Amino acid sequence: MLLVKLLPVCMLMLPALAANSSPWGVQSIRQTNIQSSDLLPQVSPEGDLYFTVTGQAATISKENAAGNLVFAVQIPGETEVEAILLGPDGNLYVSGYATPGVFVATPGAYEASGTGPFLCKLSGADGHVMFCTFVDVVFPGNEGFAADPLGNTYIGGADCLGGSAHGCVEKFNTTGGLVYHLAMQVGYIAAIAADAAGNAFVAVPGYNLALSSSLLKLDPAGQQLAMVTDAANNFNWLSLDSAGNPQILMWSMNDITAARVRRYRADLSAIIFDTGLNGSQLYNMLLDSSGGTLLFGGTDSAGVAQVHPTAACAVQSVPEAYLSAPAGTHGVMVRLDSTGQLLQSTFVPALPIVSFSGIVQTDSATVWFEDTSTYNYASATLGPATEIQLGCLANAASFRIGAVSPEEIVSLTGSNIGPDEPVIG
Repeated sequence: MLLVKLLPVCMLMLPALAANSSPWGVQSIRQTNIQSSDLLPQVSPEGDLYFTVTGQAATISKENAAGNLVFAVQIPGETEVEAILLGPDGNLYVSGYATPGVFVATPGAYEASGTGPFLCKLSGADGHVMFCTFVDVVFPGNEGFAADPLGNTYIGGADCLGGSAHGCVEKFNTTGGLVYHLAMQVGYIAAIAADAAGNAFVAVPGYNLALSSSLLKLDPAGQQLAMVTDAANNFNWLSLDSAGNPQILMWSMNDITAARVRRYRADLSAIIFDTGLNGSQLYNMLLDSSGGTLLFGGTDSAGVAQVHPTAACAVQSVPEAYLSAPAGTHGVMVRLDSTGQLLQSTFVPALPIVSFSGIVQTDSATVWFEDTSTYNYASATLGPATEIQLGCLANAASFRIGAVSPEEIVSLTGSNIGPDEPVIG
């Protein structure tokens, strides 16, 4: 006899919100020939794609929405590109490592000579170099890289060259001149975001209970305006809403599947909302222009709350070649409204995304992810989709997702499939 325990979805009482927002799902997936060993593409609102092709020296390229090559440039002396960033001013920012004596800094930029780390700004239209300079930051990747609408650039890294400080932030103006250099005694910089006035928000992770996470706000000259700390959660991802309020994606110090999304007022004087999301490891966050939040992650448990699900934990309608998740890990998508209320929580095919860029609107999104079956990048179009009832079948004792065997006790999870109290059949 097969015993089935029906588990109700943890449905929040949000009738008005549910009525005003259609469930989302993956509508289509488009493959590219951009290898996942290259840096993740940056995409513009017009659909232009900026990416690098690695080799002895990386080629920085732009394709338009039709897939036609607009430009492909190389920076003399560059040996490794660590990050590319499409700024709000429409220009492209590139950072990595270069060979001293070969790499050429532009006149008037900060440092003409250095020991390796560099920053360049390229025209987003035709790729010509606007400035190049050596920098003093040991650069960790895209999370510590930001640009503001004024054209200033911010770099945060684990170390400052030539010093003992751990945690370093530098700001550069539109011509590559140094605005400020801050050396901080912290582990490293998790993320930086900058507003339209040139203020910078810097997120520092806590690692463990012995060191609190912190969020700092710096004025345009680098002076600290405010700071908040959190001893219980590890700060990991930082974004600003359209009003300049910082939003943090964090995990519990003790459990990476206990995620929280917290939005602060721009002056850090108060919390606007704080939403807990348990059951999956959420590690990517995008905000739309209305203040809504789109989150991605992964799980191997069927115990994730399914609110307006649009895909099952094993989606047979999607070709196996598209499934980028490792064995036993299934993609999760979560959506919040501008007040932090949960709109949707569902499994998604072809995800979780290893790392991504994307454009999110109030009614759709396009995100880029790594397809581990082809080792290339692909893009997923997200938008209104049909809601399903049965979301997952898993072992009743562990909630682990996987193949079932005869006479195994299993649990079914989904939406509107049982009474409020579980029943055993």
